[in-house]
Amino acid sequence: MESNFENGANKKTDTITSGEAAEPFKYAGRMLCPEGSIVDAGGIKIGGRKLQVIVSAVYLKSASQAVATAHIIKYGGAAMFSCREFKPIPYMSPDQLEKEIAWLLDARKATGIPFIAEVTAMKNIKDLAGQADILQVNGRDMQNFELLKALGKVHRPVILKRGSGATIEEWILAAEYIMAGGNENVILCAGVIESFEKYTGNRTLDLSAIPAAKMLSHLPVIMDLRSAVGDTGMITSMAKAAVAAGADGLMLEVGNTSEQSLTEKGFLKLMDELRAIAGSVGREM
Repeated sequence: MESNFENGANKKTDTITSGEAAEPFKYAGRMLCPEGSIVDAGGIKIGGRKLQVIVSAVYLKSASQAVATAHIIKYGGAAMFSCREFKPIPYMSPDQLEKEIAWLLDARKATGIPFIAEVTAMKNIKDLAGQADILQVNGRDMQNFELLKALGKVHRPVILKRGSGATIEEWILAAEYIMAGGNENVILCAGVIESFEKYTGNRTLDLSAIPAAKMLSHLPVIMDLRSAVGDTGMITSMAKAAVAAGADGLMLEVGNTSEQSLTEKGFLKLMDELRAIAGSVGREM
């Protein structure tokens, strides 16, 4: 992390040690670093003035496809590449994750763009930390406390996604588990929450989580739009709204096989539109 967190941490060391913090978040709380912290992830700074965009490709099938997609998203201005989210289903090919990691390593070598890998089990942490630039905990594992504690001992930034049924306080307290273990490089990731609205698939993109998390925590906050509501028209609108709400970054999906993914042309168009919005709210891309 940058020195702004370290300076704030030094000022609060005695309070933290004695357990007398005025809020439940001893490490992630806003009072620890009122100006907000910046996480260095693979040479990319998340937090501060710069707005970062992370892209995952839908159904990568080869290293050449991964490299070609990385060139496109880098040209568009995206900062990082991501594996798709892996759902724990019993008939998924056990080597699929290893394949996609290998393809993203090729993409990083060809383009220099850092990549993110989702961690689903403690046994995978060491290998993934040695390859990926950032590790991600998905919402379904947000309260896997043993996994969080183990991630507190690695020297890689961690994106912590909010569970769809979790409160904002539970989400930030989950970050505490990682930070209490010694890993201060945590990025909060907001997304959809459960709702009763059938039109959007009983999910609602919680844009209010961005300013709420920033009021409570000094950690950077990004918004995951990959599993957001509706078709690409809504994704585009919600991406713009997330920037206006103060997100430090966005996670988007690019491909042609999902109604929630952008085409390559749509992605490049959206990036141009986001630059205009970012400038109007004091951010840059």
